[in-house]
Amino acid sequence: MKESQNEAPSTSSSSSKKEDNEKLYASVLDIYRPIIVNKSVSSVPSGLSTDEAYATNIIFDAVNAGETIQYSFADINKDGKDELLIGSPEKVHAIYYLNNTDQPVFAISAGTSAKGGYLTDMKIYSDGTIYCQQFQRMRPEAKAETYEIKNGAFNQTQSVDFSMADTKDGTSLVGLSGTSLFELGQESWKDFSDSNDSQTSTNEAKNDSSSKESSSSKFDAKQSGMDINAIQKGDFSSIAGTWKNGRGDILTFDNNGLVSDKEKVATEYAKFTDGYLTASTGPKSGVGPGGEAMAFLPKGASLTNAITSSNDNVDDQSDKNKDRIWAGQSLIGTTDDSYFYYKVN
Repeated sequence: MKESQNEAPSTSSSSSKKEDNEKLYASVLDIYRPIIVNKSVSSVPSGLSTDEAYATNIIFDAVNAGETIQYSFADINKDGKDELLIGSPEKVHAIYYLNNTDQPVFAISAGTSAKGGYLTDMKIYSDGTIYCQQFQRMRPEAKAETYEIKNGAFNQTQSVDFSMADTKDGTSLVGLSGTSLFELGQESWKDFSDSNDSQTSTNEAKNDSSSKESSSSKFDAKQSGMDINAIQKGDFSSIAGTWKNGRGDILTFDNNGLVSDKEKVATEYAKFTDGYLTASTGPKSGVGPGGEAMAFLPKGASLTNAITSSNDNVDDQSDKNKDRIWAGQSLIGTTDDSYFYYKVN
């Protein structure tokens, strides 16, 4: 919280803690600074987890939508260690915490970029509870979830499915009615452009490590005509042509990607998982909410719940002797063969 200027020892101690936080979270701040200051994701390390990469995309979208993105150090769970909050006093988009060895760890993010069909609102409460409400644009299904940072770890404590046709706010379903919010406006927020500490070798080491990881994790496409290694790099020539599913939906690709006036396949955060490539669609302009999850499945690969980062059971009924593409916002009821795209020319 804001320190009193009348108590020198407290001010000195607080100043020292802020400096420590800047150092402890330096590697994280180095990831987000170019996104926010330069409006660029070109320097985002490729070795981030799917969830953390999604968080950088949320921040990028928020900046391009005109939001002022800052950061703050706040001890939201009152354990003596400050968490890193990225966003603003009105809307926190990402939270990081320190584990038991004081290493920064990504916790959770929230924003308007669709992930597996869900958008997320986040609130932080005075008792340290982190509340997330996941919902969809066109459907009433929603989730009320609570999380905590405790003993150097981040854990989910509750998850309740509900319908927004019954209530727009799920906080009462997880026992948060009447609980006061954490006063984010009382914390000190700092612009990323004001953090001019020279970037340490942390990012360089991370980029070098992620580069090696990316090289070693390339998927062997075997005899498949679909080259997911090339697709990840933005080369769609191996799948150029028309793809159609059993429901009559059509996707057309040229060498550069999806042929569309409005949408594109965003490969910036595409990842190899379970033998296939996960990506997502988004607005061609780069500004606006995200679209669908998309899986590029070479021969032999099966669709898994990693595509939507969910716990949904997946019964892939597609023809695994062929290359396929799957696109959607939810796995529920969308894994029979009619939902998979096959190349028709």
